[in-house]
Amino acid sequence: MKTSSIFTNAQFYVGASRVKTMMGLHLIDFDPTKVQVDQEALPEYERLWASTLP
Repeated sequence: MKTSSIFTNAQFYVGASRVKTMMGLHLIDFDPTKVQVDQEALPEYERLWASTLP
């Protein structure tokens, strides 16, 4: 996965989530500033996370 070409939120997740094994993940030109959270999805993620904790 060439992370320098990421152009929208959550695109890194979509690509990474399709990897079957860690051996199948190849990051090229990794740029952590390109990995961003969709701010509209964040409250739902936090709500779901809170509901799964004991």
